Amino acid sequence: MEAWIASVRKALERGGAIPLQPGWPEHPIYGQGFPEKPTSLYNGMIHPLVPFALRGAIWYQGEANVITKDGMLYYEKMKALVNGWRELWGQGDFPFYFVEIAPLGGPTYEDDKLPKLWDAQRASLAIPNTGMAVISFDDTGGGLDVRGGGEPTWFEIAGEDRIFKKAAARIEGDTVVVWSEDVPAPAAVRFGWNNEAESNHMNKEGLPASPFRTDSW
Repeated sequence: MEAWIASVRKALERGGAIPLQPGWPEHPIYGQGFPEKPTSLYNGMIHPLVPFALRGAIWYQGEANVITKDGMLYYEKMKALVNGWRELWGQGDFPFYFVEIAPLGGPTYEDDKLPKLWDAQRASLAIPNTGMAVISFDDTGGGLDVRGGGEPTWFEIAGEDRIFKKAAARIEGDTVVVWSEDVPAPAAVRFGWNNEAESNHMNKEGLPASPFRTDSW
């Protein structure tokens, strides 16, 4: 600022144009919490709440985390987040519920980045006293259904060659049967394993099925 003021004075003496004022300096971690600014959101929005009691936490993860290509590393980050908050509050394993991430849309990231993050979110359910807001095949309520009628969509199967092919599917009770003429000996199935997937598969209450995979390839 001192250098700018000096240049302004010189410009005024010469009758020249006044140079633009420099911007205010920024802290190195200032911003919205992306990877290069790891503590800004916590310091600004969470730390001031630590002295207050709470009964639990509800977490919605920003879709942009898919861009960081975390994959299963996201599970380790979730463990650090949940255990870190519990340690700070000193109230034991209070409930920590999180929402399954929604597609960001567009060609922002490759097809498998979002499903890999879904995988890591499901793995995070291993953290004690946590829950994820989706429908699960463990609880089909009044049974499985298809939104708008027809057959379930966005299923794929693969054989031992690990090449996934689009599969046909139909509901039989509380089970979805999938098959493909291109895969005579199925070894794995995936559902909604694509950033663009908008499946019609749900339960009778209208809650959508969570994307999943049976392979670990």
